[in-house]
Amino acid sequence: MEKLSNSQLKKFVSSRSKYSYVIYKTEDYKKFLEKSELFLKYSRKLEPRCIDYDKKNVTNKLFFTRLSRICLGIACELLLKSAYLKKGYIINSSKSNIKKPLKFIDLEEYNNIQSNKTHSFKFLLNNFYNLFKFERKVFNFYIARGFELAYIWRNLSVHIGHGKMRTFGNDYKIVYESILYIYKYLFEEEDLIRVKKLINN
Repeated sequence: MEKLSNSQLKKFVSSRSKYSYVIYKTEDYKKFLEKSELFLKYSRKLEPRCIDYDKKNVTNKLFFTRLSRICLGIACELLLKSAYLKKGYIINSSKSNIKKPLKFIDLEEYNNIQSNKTHSFKFLLNNFYNLFKFERKVFNFYIARGFELAYIWRNLSVHIGHGKMRTFGNDYKIVYESILYIYKYLFEEEDLIRVKKLINN
């Protein structure tokens, strides 16, 4: 029987995760935006309305719906990270216990930045209102509502192996409206035009 010590396991994991040791810069926002749109595209293709399901095969429908929601949740997280980078915030997490993302000008804290970890979806969403200066009720309606829904969908779809998640008729629309709102106010007009085509296809 093969055995592996704790130190050997740690070395193995470390060797396989070296590709992710990156401190992202402001200019990387475009890469995150591109990846966000890629996952959004896959989510749209996997939506129940886009796939010709066999009515008898409910399992397939639930499976593709779950994949669609996972992709949409990833798209939203990457979009938030892109927005933070574009506005000069560091998305890599810190070794110290910080309450909000740091800006690249906070050089005295730069040594505490972790190159192998980024802030979580929830951490970025919780700080978005204060850092981006939206009026609270506007933020709640146009951004928080859709992104909270995408966050819930992603987590439930990944961590719960079975069971039916409740979905109301306009839930997808709410998430898409939140995405469009962020594009409208934080990105370029050409970016907004491009994502509108993705959503409306």
